[in-house]
Parts: sequence; structure tokens; C-alpha cells
Amino acid sequence: MPDAAPRTSFLFYYRKNSLEAVRDGHYKLVFAHPGRSYEAFPPGNGGRPGKVAEGHEFPLALYDMRRDPGERYDVQNQHPEVVEELMRIADAAREDLGDDLRGMPGRNRRPAGRAE
Repeated sequence: MPDAAPRTSFLFYYRKNSLEAVRDGHYKLVFAHPGRSYEAFPPGNGGRPGKVAEGHEFPLALYDMRRDPGERYDVQNQHPEVVEELMRIADAAREDLGDDLRGMPGRNRRPAGRAE
């Protein structure tokens, strides 16, 4: 089918195996996690990078990517049913692939570079 989309859900794993966000359709649920932030720092200049805050604590937040691609406005209180659905997708991914943030090894996780 030429109109068929290959997928609608996307998992955002960072650092070795940390599930930091999940997106389905136009909603993206970002899980509470430590990370890097450039907020409140001026950008780099003259080919040199700007300052960055390591270990910034990102809170749980839901974003409507159609209206807020910059992820500035948390809409989880307006859409609890979307949060619930994205949590189900994330829980299935954690069960399958694991999640270092939650200390879950995952049933189907294998060492990098190893195919059996």
C-alpha cells in the first residue's frame, strides 16, 4: 500500500539504553530524566560551543508537537488519556527492550554488535 505509514510510534532512547520519551501521532511524552540543557545559556560563537548544564532534571511532560514543536508547554493535565496510552506504549517497550532509567533489562535486549 503506497499510503501506509511504516509506523506511528517512536521511542527515544538515549545514553546507553534510557527511554527518555515516546511519541505517537502528534503527541510526545517526555519521561522524568537527567539530561543536557542549553536553557539560560547564550549560544556558542565563532565556532566555539556555548555552555551547557549537564544533569538537568527534566520532568514528566506531554507536548503537542503540531502546536508546540519547541516542547515548551506541558499539556498532560488537558490530555490524561493520551498520557495513559503513551505510558502503555512505553511499558511495552521497556518490557521488550529494557530501560536503564527504570532498571529494567528487557526480554529481547542483546549486547551491541551481536546478532543471533
